[in-house]
Formats: sequence, C-alpha cells, structure tokens
Amino acid sequence: MLVSAFYAGLLYFALTDAPSWAELSEMGQAGLLWPVAWAHVTGLPVAAAVVTVLYLTGALAAAIAPGHRLGRALAAFGMLEFTALHYSAGKIGHGTHLWLLAAIVLIFLPDVGRSPGRRERQSYLNVFWTAHALILLTYSMSGLGKLLGALRQASQGQITAFHPQAMALHIADRLTETGSRSPVGLWLVDHVAVSWPLMLGTIYLQIFTFWSIFRPSLLRLWTGGLIAFHVATYWVLGIRFAPPILLLAMWGLASPFLPSQTPLKVMLTDLPIAGFVIKKWLKSPSVSHSMP
Repeated sequence: MLVSAFYAGLLYFALTDAPSWAELSEMGQAGLLWPVAWAHVTGLPVAAAVVTVLYLTGALAAAIAPGHRLGRALAAFGMLEFTALHYSAGKIGHGTHLWLLAAIVLIFLPDVGRSPGRRERQSYLNVFWTAHALILLTYSMSGLGKLLGALRQASQGQITAFHPQAMALHIADRLTETGSRSPVGLWLVDHVAVSWPLMLGTIYLQIFTFWSIFRPSLLRLWTGGLIAFHVATYWVLGIRFAPPILLLAMWGLASPFLPSQTPLKVMLTDLPIAGFVIKKWLKSPSVSHSMP
C-alpha cells in the first residue's frame, strides 16, 4: 500500500510539473547536467517534450502497476531526466531529490504474485527498508556536514553553528539575501534565547536521523521532528519543502516496522547519547526503588 501511495504521489508531481516543459525548452544549453547532455544533439524544445512525456508515462505506468519492475524503472528514469533538465538552469534545488532516490531503490523490489512466499515478502521489506533508510541518511549527512563545518570554522576562529547567535545570523543573512519577510524569523533574530536551543536541537535531530531507522521506537518521533523542521523552515526562512514532508509522513508515520505501542521509558532509553544518561539514571537505586 505504501509503495502504491508513493507512485500515486509521483504521478501527482509529474502532472503538476508538466506545464513547465515550455519554460524548460527556452533555457540555455550551457549548463545542462550529465543525465540530459544528449539535449545538445536534439535541441531543448525536443528534449523538454521528450523528457516531460517520459516522466508522465513512467509515473503513470508505475501508479497503475507498481508491482512490475519495468514500470518502476521507467518512472525512476523519467524522474531522473526531468529533474536533471529542471535543475540545468543554473540553480539546483532539493525538493524532489528524496523521491528520486527512493524511486531508484524501489526498482529492485521483487515482483511478487498474489501469494508471495516468506522469502519474497522478506526481500520486499528489505528493499523498502533500504529506500527509507537512504532517505533518512541524507538528513544525517546534512547534520554531519554542519558538525564538520563547525569544526573547520572553529579552527579558523569563526562563529560556528553552535554559537548562541548562529541561528539569528543565519536567518538575518537569508532574509537579507532574498528580500523576504518573515515575522517569525525576525522574532527569532531578536530572541537568541529561543533560537539557539532550536539550532542545537535541529543539529541533534539531523545527525541522529539515521539512528531512528534502527530504533523503531523513535521512528515516529524523529519523523515528526523532521516534518516540524521543514514547516519551521518555511515560516522562518521562506523555504518550502513540501515533497519531502509528504514522503516522510507516508513512510515514517505509517511504517510497517513501527511497533504497535511504544512505552515512554523505551523511547527515552533509545535516544542517542541522552538515552545512555537516562539508562544510568533509571538504574540508580533512588529511582529504581521508586518506580513501579
């Protein structure tokens, strides 16, 4: 069901993006990315039409028959081509990159019949888990990038992402660069006591996102945190990431790996770093004797 929902969403994006083919056909060829380098031969008007049709056809085929590998492969290839052409205009965004990564991995789903055996079901779950894990890994890579960047900045005597004014400076720079207006962002600039913990919490959330795929008790909590992060990014910086929110909500909040119930104690002790401290605290005589 979640795979079918994925391709229904992909078809929606394909239909939503289809009208942009006219704009893509008029851009310059100097910055064409490697997946669409062949457009130098055909010309952009032809390439834009072919890529748009391929994107729509592949998404439709996968939405109708998500159990067939050929349709899934065509959907992934069509999305790759359209995304590459769309981002050949000089600016690369990341709105649909997670969908593209997931579509590529889902090609390897086994073709199961009406009565799949245990091996087929396990293989299906393994591929789905891998696609989901790859999505979450990108957030951890972003968090680790912030951490490594902070270490480099600290070695050069610069303000790092862990500085109390880091988030306020980042918001002010972004709003000034884009000329955007954000009442929430301006308020956070003036209230460093609030923006600083949010910055630290965001870095913690991102670094350990990949951890949550191995701790099902945390998966719903981390998914909710990532969705809140994207919503806050829009209200604070004016950056909208709607496609990742949809994918996170579908797969993270309705994952087949989620436990039916998660006791608060289990969730707290599974937290990265903090869980170790909580375990020690729960094992202390004063606490263990008082707990039922």
